[in-house]
Amino acid sequence: MTDEPSVLLIPQIQVTSKLAGRSWHVPTGTLGWIGWNSRDKPSPIYGEFNSTGVHQYSAGRITFKPRGGADEEEVAVTLLALTGLLGVANDFWGEQLTAVPIPPRLLTSGALFVEDMVEALDADAPEFIDTVVQLGATASVGDEVPEWALDRMDVALSNLADLVPALAYIFESRKEFNFLGDDIAIVQSDPKSVPPSSAATRMETSFHNAYKAMEALLGGEPPKDPRKLRERLESRSIDPDQVVGFAGMREDMLTRVTRLQATRDKRAAHAGPTGVKSRAITYFELMDAQYAASTAIRWRIEALKAAGTNRHSP
Repeated sequence: MTDEPSVLLIPQIQVTSKLAGRSWHVPTGTLGWIGWNSRDKPSPIYGEFNSTGVHQYSAGRITFKPRGGADEEEVAVTLLALTGLLGVANDFWGEQLTAVPIPPRLLTSGALFVEDMVEALDADAPEFIDTVVQLGATASVGDEVPEWALDRMDVALSNLADLVPALAYIFESRKEFNFLGDDIAIVQSDPKSVPPSSAATRMETSFHNAYKAMEALLGGEPPKDPRKLRERLESRSIDPDQVVGFAGMREDMLTRVTRLQATRDKRAAHAGPTGVKSRAITYFELMDAQYAASTAIRWRIEALKAAGTNRHSP
């Protein structure tokens, strides 16, 4: 007889009771919502006004209950997929999600208190205590981004061969370097700008991971022949002719992926005899690579979701 799997708390995602009562069934288990509060510093009430009036919501967190028989690897893959989805939802890399076990005795009320979690884990699972202590500093991200990601978890975990690796690579790319807000306009104003030598290695690593994300999504290296590349993109539900991009630099996806591969090939061609690259990646080349990969990932996810494509047994 196997033990009932523990319900895990994903402490980094702060949401509101707008998601209360929802659950998301995925091949590895079930994600859900639980209330969150503190006796020392009660969580605020979040207000929202819309056409139906004023609404108030309390704080909450996301939980994960692994399926019976799930191992640590399946839990890790689940967290990896959710981390990646949160990143591509709004082009923000975020942080790698973790999960801590919730003592069963704390699950009876439908809400958790941070003090109870800290006390219980300090006694029963001290290896997790540092993660829980960080909860007090967790900033609210609202509901829209987590809900988008959670609604697409089944798609991601049902397509392990391409989507999960692609999500992991683009997350790692943005962990090294990320472009937000004014950064984008600054890079656009000087697209040939290169980083100082102290940042060159991080830029190379970040670009390599962005390229690997596209490679994973396309099931291998993008074909150099335009016709074959078009066919490969279409086979992944990525419209090669759809125009996207930054203000003043909009172009179709086929052109963008072609340039991504050309940039990668130039990097390889400029390798010296010691393997040290002599031509630095520009900020724009990296930003463009990340944008291409992230956009293509979202398009494939949306196409699979719309088609109701699942590759696991119900």
